[in-house]
Amino acid sequence: MKISYSILKQLVPDLTLSPKDLAELLTMHSFETVIEREYVIDPSIMAVKILKLDPHPNADRLRMATVTDGTNEYRVVCGAPNIEVGQIVPYAPPGARVYDEHKELFTLKEAVIRGEKSPGMLNSIRELGVSDDHGGIVILPEDTVLGSSVVEMIPSDAILDISVLPDRAKDANTHLGIAREVAALIALRVDESNVANSQILFLQHIAGIASIGSVDQSSSAHEHRAIVFDPQKPSRVAGIEISSEKVRDIIERLRFVVSPPARGGAGGGGSGEVWQVTAPPDRLDITGEHDVVDEVVRFHGLDSIPPAAQDFSNPLLVPPAVYWSARIRNLLAESGFTETYSYSFEDERFAKWVNSEIHPHVELQNPIAPNLKKLRYSMLPGLIGAMVKSRDDILRNKKGQSRAMFEIGRVYHVGEGGVVPGIIERPVVAGIAVGDESTLQEIITRIRELFGIESLTVTEGTKPFGTVNFLKYADEFFGITYNVSDDLLKKMKYNVPVVAFEISLNALVKHAKDVEIPVKSLEDIRKEKLIPAQFQELPKYPSVFRDISLLIESRVGIDAVESEIWRVGKNIVVDVELFDEYQHDKKGLAFHIEYRNSEKTLTDSEVDEVHKKIEHALKKEFGAIVR
Repeated sequence: MKISYSILKQLVPDLTLSPKDLAELLTMHSFETVIEREYVIDPSIMAVKILKLDPHPNADRLRMATVTDGTNEYRVVCGAPNIEVGQIVPYAPPGARVYDEHKELFTLKEAVIRGEKSPGMLNSIRELGVSDDHGGIVILPEDTVLGSSVVEMIPSDAILDISVLPDRAKDANTHLGIAREVAALIALRVDESNVANSQILFLQHIAGIASIGSVDQSSSAHEHRAIVFDPQKPSRVAGIEISSEKVRDIIERLRFVVSPPARGGAGGGGSGEVWQVTAPPDRLDITGEHDVVDEVVRFHGLDSIPPAAQDFSNPLLVPPAVYWSARIRNLLAESGFTETYSYSFEDERFAKWVNSEIHPHVELQNPIAPNLKKLRYSMLPGLIGAMVKSRDDILRNKKGQSRAMFEIGRVYHVGEGGVVPGIIERPVVAGIAVGDESTLQEIITRIRELFGIESLTVTEGTKPFGTVNFLKYADEFFGITYNVSDDLLKKMKYNVPVVAFEISLNALVKHAKDVEIPVKSLEDIRKEKLIPAQFQELPKYPSVFRDISLLIESRVGIDAVESEIWRVGKNIVVDVELFDEYQHDKKGLAFHIEYRNSEKTLTDSEVDEVHKKIEHALKKEFGAIVR
């Protein structure tokens, strides 16, 4: 919001702060404020009346304007399309200083424009420095005295750009609102009789600044109820002494009303004293005692609150949940899983794939999207969505495909199906991976061993989207594992088996083995951070991508095939990713290969040559059939 300093000076007549000091005051106590521009109107620029407009003899878009200051006539060249005979406009004679397109002042000289002399110029808003608008000449009010200095109508000024917060949009989005704020900050009066000043209204019209405001603006707003307010609370919150007298002064300068019983008290805000405080009707942001405390503290000055010295020499204690979350995160990462983060909302498309909609969900009244109106009941739909996105990325030749992903987050249940009131949040660690039952068993075993948990009780079940195993430990719910069905794999467009799991993080932490959780002081952490981070320079030359699809004997391992690709293409192969796998009579594999040279841009023929060598090596080494 743009505010004129000269208008503020009229509304707060005793204001002596410079624009720079005023901007700093508002920034420190109210709203972030910067000086958008400062301009000085040359007093020699005068008001003139257009007597005649003739075509320029040598230019179709220019005209010769004859103007008068009431005594003398001047004939100048003008290209603005908005001027007409009879209008009063600013005229800068030779020697006057005006602004160029870079907001820099320059001195006018008599010019010859397309063969016609022009002693000076008619002025746009930009040439006066008021704004960047160069769309036409400024049209002054009809009652402007001819020959008078334009400064009398458009004073030299500074324009402040004030970032008024949304909660203050009702009371502080006008000049009058900012004037009241400034007056309260430095204990001055506001002269609201200047609101209808014609000069102010004209400046508002041409400068694109905020409206002036209405003196009865507050009376049209809704009424506030009285707020019970403890005058000692600002001191307790800020950690500094703010006397009751100071508190009363601040809130009354802010136009709050303190009810008469408080005025009859001890005056010093003795122990147990409470006030009844009513906010101005236009302060819609004031809803309770905490808001009044905020007002007092910010007006007193946040910079007056001394920093609190904290002792970081003692070790920092890590809660068990945080410690074990970090441990399982590391375990899954070391096992080849990529951590992913998703919305806490359940995408309806993927939720329907696993029949999640049959469960009672927590629904949002104002969802961010129509298909995200429910909080997730399970982590499975989000993980399936991540796998689909990962596959789509690789098909579009994008990096980032992962064959195994996990997420640590929360699921939301409606009070145990209505048995328990309210919403229940449960922390969960969940994962999804390309693999079979053995893959699933391996990762569950690793998690059990990490936490020192004994064998689990398994109850098998079936769902339309696959087979599931319900896991219990110590007769309590522990987690669920999933083997995705062929129908769901088709929807996901995967030709390889996919498994998933969801485990209660609370159950893991509850039954975790007893260990001494390491603690570190801040100094220890700082020492660890002294190890310089290693960065790899971004490639200077582009990559070229090729896919290779082949059939091999089932006994041949995927790692062996990848190793052969790396061996043959070692000079220019920079990445090998398996993106498809299926098993029939033979094993079908499809790899995505990235080629790049660190010294030059590869040609197609160079890439084709190495790619053919890889195909030949796979045929020779494994008897592969390249498709």
